[in-house]
Amino acid sequence: STAPSSHQAGNSIPFDPSDRILLVGEGDFSFAASLVEHHACHNLTATSLDTRTELLAKYAPQAEEHIRALEEAGQTVLHNVDATKLERNKAVIKAAAAAAAGNHGEAAAHGFDKILFNFPHIGGKSTDVNRQVRANQELLVSFFASCTSNTSPPLLAPRSGQILITLFDGAPYTLWNIRDLARHSGLEVERSFKFDAGLYPGYRHARTLGNLVGEGGWRG
Repeated sequence: STAPSSHQAGNSIPFDPSDRILLVGEGDFSFAASLVEHHACHNLTATSLDTRTELLAKYAPQAEEHIRALEEAGQTVLHNVDATKLERNKAVIKAAAAAAAGNHGEAAAHGFDKILFNFPHIGGKSTDVNRQVRANQELLVSFFASCTSNTSPPLLAPRSGQILITLFDGAPYTLWNIRDLARHSGLEVERSFKFDAGLYPGYRHARTLGNLVGEGGWRG
């Protein structure tokens, strides 16, 4: 495993190896596996909305390989985790407590340093663009509220914690107005930058509906 260079970390890789990281909405767990293998992140909790059975069926065979690698590296993998209800998930709260008691030598009420949602999307539930936009905006607002909810320990580290979102650049995603959603949720928008998938070897974008078979169009 190798840590990212300071140049990379300052521009496109917003993680330090010692960061306590929560990943939500993982697909085949290739991003989580890349963080551990190639960027030396060692305090990682990676979660999926799908159950383990659903996920292994949707993203066969790669998901099983990535999950095995994560668990063998001592990382936490959780399934059936709703990103809009993190504060109600006992396993997530337990992981936050374990992260808080990690190697920073700080008070146990610290929480996660980074909470990341890669390419959030409700999936292909509707072909109506306006309805899709509203539904995804509601998803993000609920996610922000969950991250900042009053739990003990807190999910997000007070003052220093960061919420990270990756989105495709272009319509309809620009219509989500994510910056306004964040501000209206009481968050401060710190910066935005291009997501360079090439900096995460082994990572592949996983569709919400699972692996693409044949020539069907992309729906989310």
